[in-house]
Amino acid sequence: MNNKIMLIILLSFISILLYGGDISTLEKDVMNYPKEGYRLESYGNEYYISAQGSIKQIDYKYAFCICGRGFFVLQNQKNEILFTRNGFFKLNEAGFLVNQDGHFVLGSNSDIQNKKYEYISSDMILDKKDIKPTGLMRVDSNKQREIDYFLIMEPIDIISFHNDCVTSKEAIRIKTYIQQYAREAFPVSFEQLLDLALEIFENTKDEENIEQKKNICCLLEYQKAIIFNEFVFEVEDKQRLEMKMQQIKNKI
Repeated sequence: MNNKIMLIILLSFISILLYGGDISTLEKDVMNYPKEGYRLESYGNEYYISAQGSIKQIDYKYAFCICGRGFFVLQNQKNEILFTRNGFFKLNEAGFLVNQDGHFVLGSNSDIQNKKYEYISSDMILDKKDIKPTGLMRVDSNKQREIDYFLIMEPIDIISFHNDCVTSKEAIRIKTYIQQYAREAFPVSFEQLLDLALEIFENTKDEENIEQKKNICCLLEYQKAIIFNEFVFEVEDKQRLEMKMQQIKNKI
């Protein structure tokens, strides 16, 4: 094996580490891009953990936004531990705080693999007097019990993605704070999404992926229309995004 072939293999391996590099994963990322709090699977783990989106205020009591690094800790029906940046929660019929998939939001007195963990202190949570729900504790409509803590952690070893969540073997406490009545929007800019699509298109040259690439381009055009409608762009910024969009189409 000559040096040139070894270099190509090495560069391909590095690309896999930095990006998912999978056209199907990219398709899912583009489709879910407007979903607030969604983290792109195609990016490497470190970016996934540390990316911070803009904060959007909304009039909904059970919306919480993490400012800084870290994840809300969830537990599903199989007692698996999950992490999410999407703090759009609700109360289920039994009065527990859950996410949109029905996973419990963990609060004080929560264990992970029979280990006790420290929690974020209540004085770092804004408007703590309004925070009533908690994970794995019944919230009585007549006698609501205030909590002092949410369980906020940063995953060390990401195993796999689960919708908006990731699973992890272990976790550590991380300093951050929460805003109530807020959501995190767009951890990755639309231009970064275009750059990512261009990178993966260039590394995916199989003819069998042509139809999938065409679908991704249609999805990108749709997301671009939404972004241009909701946000103000300078003329040169729009032109730059349009040019990148055309570069992606040329890779089909």
